[in-house]
Amino acid sequence: MNVAYGFTDTVKLTEDAILLDDFVVSDERGNKAYVNGKISHNHLADMRFDLSLESERLLCMNTSARESEQYFGT
Repeated sequence: MNVAYGFTDTVKLTEDAILLDDFVVSDERGNKAYVNGKISHNHLADMRFDLSLESERLLCMNTSARESEQYFGT
């Protein structure tokens, strides 16, 4: 929600999966997260996600109360 993420890491592609091994994702403030696991698929359809994300600090939501009443209450 209003957060840009970047990555410069590589993934391994197989016939039926996308594999991530300590894949680094950075938020707009420079905080990092590490993603491990795989995304299985059948010709890029019927995607199945088996992923873990580990981070000490990662911006996930950057909204105000005015923008997102459902998160902040009314």
